Amino acid sequence: MLKMLVQEIIDKEYAEIRVDTRTKTDVKIRGNRPDIIILDKRQTKISLIEIRITSQDSLQIVETEKLKKYDLCANEEPKTNTNEEFELEEEQEVVEMVEKKYIKEKKL
Repeated sequence: MLKMLVQEIIDKEYAEIRVDTRTKTDVKIRGNRPDIIILDKRQTKISLIEIRITSQDSLQIVETEKLKKYDLCANEEPKTNTNEEFELEEEQEVVEMVEKKYIKEKKL
């Protein structure tokens, strides 16, 4: 399986978007590299987006695993959003959007 590594930080006046970058936390988290981090500077809110395409059979297991992984951060930073209610189609759209942007910027 080919794994594409895209690391990018887009910093604008009101928001910062980080793609596949480590984030500093007071609590040690294994594999601390969310797929997308959105820092809303106006509302001082952080959204962590984990993208995983999985089978329907293991969806509940994966969901529980991800919620546990970032639950410590959510308790540490009250405005961190660990909502993982993305539908598979929405996740695929995000993946395609990030891939298109990467390909366009790298002129592949």
